[in-house]
Amino acid sequence: MTVFSVRATVVRGACLVVAMVLATAGSAWAQATTAPVTPAVAAVVKAVATEAEATVKAFNAGDAAALAGMFIEDGEVVDENGGVTESRAEIAALFKRFFARFPKATLEMEVTDAREIGDDVVIEEGKPMTFAAHFETLPAIDPGTYTGISLRKPAAVLEVGAIDKTLEELQLRAAKWHPVEDRASMAGDAVLMDLTRTVRGSLIVVPGETSNDAAPEVMQNVSVELGAAANPPGFDEHLTGLRGGEEKNFTVNYPADYQMPELAGKTVTYDAVVKAVRRKELMPIDDNFAKEVSEFETIEALREQVKKDLQHQAEHDADHSIRHDLLKTLAGRLTAEVPKTLVERETERRLEDLVRRLMDQGLDPMKANINWQEFRDRQRAGAEESVRSTLVLDEIARREQIEATEDDVDQEIAKFAERAGRAPAAVRARLEKEDGLEKIRAGIQREKTMTWLLDKAAIVNG
Repeated sequence: MTVFSVRATVVRGACLVVAMVLATAGSAWAQATTAPVTPAVAAVVKAVATEAEATVKAFNAGDAAALAGMFIEDGEVVDENGGVTESRAEIAALFKRFFARFPKATLEMEVTDAREIGDDVVIEEGKPMTFAAHFETLPAIDPGTYTGISLRKPAAVLEVGAIDKTLEELQLRAAKWHPVEDRASMAGDAVLMDLTRTVRGSLIVVPGETSNDAAPEVMQNVSVELGAAANPPGFDEHLTGLRGGEEKNFTVNYPADYQMPELAGKTVTYDAVVKAVRRKELMPIDDNFAKEVSEFETIEALREQVKKDLQHQAEHDADHSIRHDLLKTLAGRLTAEVPKTLVERETERRLEDLVRRLMDQGLDPMKANINWQEFRDRQRAGAEESVRSTLVLDEIARREQIEATEDDVDQEIAKFAERAGRAPAAVRARLEKEDGLEKIRAGIQREKTMTWLLDKAAIVNG
């Protein structure tokens, strides 16, 4: 017998996933093959490709009878709990119930691998081809009683001194820098330099052997403000007392728990060429300062606007907190194992979000000091909780018949188009081309369900 593997994903909205193992090797479907493509295997591949395409077509049409017709008369389907559905008629009834519950479900198939474990496969014209299928399916979802969920909303109050702290941050951002030529660098100054960093290998090199130091890394126009909390260890000490044009060589022994993994526990030498020393001048926080950093004429008007902005942020944080608690509560109601496919998809989404944020800030993700595997591992627990809450949320939406209307979709597209500076019709066309409208609808449906649950929750303020 020859065993083949095809991965298929069934999606309701963006939540329901079924992974199915079928068959392939060496066909247009195949991504990897672990066995030679013998004539027997090639014949199976061709037959499986045909069956797979027909399966996708029937599934996406919601045709239960056509799907059941692909099974032999006494075929069977085994669910995730070990339950068996036998016979073509019962399988048709199973698919019919499935489509009634998930009318928007669609199927995609992706072949992952193939391997031959025997030579007894024979494809005969006019005879049915049989194969084994393994499904990764959703667990049964019981959201329990979801009206009157007890939640606590934090008070949206400002911390003492929050307004002054914000004004001081504005003062720092508006600081003017002046060159220093009559003295050496001191705390509060900024040292502008070209810096060469070398991560040391073995500190002792045996005569006749080559050094195993890392290649030197040259960084130009590096500015370090002496005394800043984010400075690497030893930088303030070694860069104090320097003047423009001077050079300084120094070594830093980074602690094992240093926040940058590539430097943690390492010994690093630095060669600094000082280009300039600059001192910081802070404006007094007065009416002139208000005019400099804002559209307001007086410091009192600026303080009032800062207060409004901080209050708005505090209210936003309170809303975020209660929504987070609601989702955590919903996630806790689904204790069964969830499909690994969904968890991996959510983990990758979080990774892509980080990459986009870095790029929006003008940073190259490949040059960022990020251990991507470590980041992915840290996200996995949160991703699984997110999947659980989303599955429960979608089940509540189904039970309460909460849906995204076409007006909802149009409004969301209009908002996106306005932010992107594009015509709504162009945004819709692109979303349709990239199958993005279902994601929009799913997002709207979940947001409406969250609002519905919060309206019916037992919320305590404070």
